Amino acid sequence: MIYLISDIHGDINFKGLNDYLNVASDDDLLIVLGDICLNFEKTIENEEFTKFFLSINKNVAFIDGNHENFEYLNRFPIEDWNGGKVRRLSNYVVYMQRGSIYTINKFTFFTFGGCKSSAKWKEMGL
Repeated sequence: MIYLISDIHGDINFKGLNDYLNVASDDDLLIVLGDICLNFEKTIENEEFTKFFLSINKNVAFIDGNHENFEYLNRFPIEDWNGGKVRRLSNYVVYMQRGSIYTINKFTFFTFGGCKSSAKWKEMGL
């Protein structure tokens, strides 16, 4: 089974993530569609979330959103995974690279990005 969620934003209590961890089998995969926020802020909460996320023992892949620490993510080694390139963060967690094509459980996924933050739009009242 492939599960999809997005916008965790460093929340250790994020319901969708915890629901997946509670039901996932070894063959399941969670794909997070951006905005995980690993090592994004220098706060105790974000440091705890990063440690928690990297210790997950279920299969998780993610693409980046506009709320990511790219300097941190780009420190991890690149490897081949399901036909595309990933950065391996732990035994169970991979960071899918923009512009890659992956074949997972007979489904093909193309990853891309480039979103601009909506925070500015909200500040402007748009």
